[in-house]
Amino acid sequence: MTDRNRRFLLALAALLAWSLAPAAPATLPSIEVHVQVQGSHVRVQAHVPLPVTREQAWAVLTDYPHMASFLPNLQEARVLSSEGNRLTTFQRGTARFGIFSYDFEITREVSLQPQDAVHSHLLSGNMKQFDAEAILHDTTRGLVLDYRSDSVPSFWLPAFVIKPFVEHETREQFDAMRREMARRYPQ
Repeated sequence: MTDRNRRFLLALAALLAWSLAPAAPATLPSIEVHVQVQGSHVRVQAHVPLPVTREQAWAVLTDYPHMASFLPNLQEARVLSSEGNRLTTFQRGTARFGIFSYDFEITREVSLQPQDAVHSHLLSGNMKQFDAEAILHDTTRGLVLDYRSDSVPSFWLPAFVIKPFVEHETREQFDAMRREMARRYPQ
């Protein structure tokens, strides 16, 4: 490896480390995000302490028509159809991390268990697979959102790049949701 390549990798590592600095207000517990890359699968687990009640959290988590106004990576978000606790949603945006960006469009089937859980499954878009669940839990320290997803991106990046990219994107999205909850429902 040349000195130039070493310097580039060190600069990239420094940029990645700087980009992962938590963005949540200091008064909120940090968001825990764990990403595993296994073959083409990217698996995410997140543990997100929430600053509001279950009803308030639910109102923001399921506000699909307005998500583009408070999630930084979305340009468009809408509900295509709704039947009881089943929705079809569309989202379009760009995920950014350092010098990398990824434009996405996804249509998902969303199944709601009111004020408890959101399950979503990719119907179409520029990912090969995406399944996720977000579950609200009451704990002795307050309300927590536990999130899990399994996806197969339609692009390839080495694991040492995709892992911090997905960690950053996940943390940023949940931090934006928490800020929206706190904005709508100041305690």
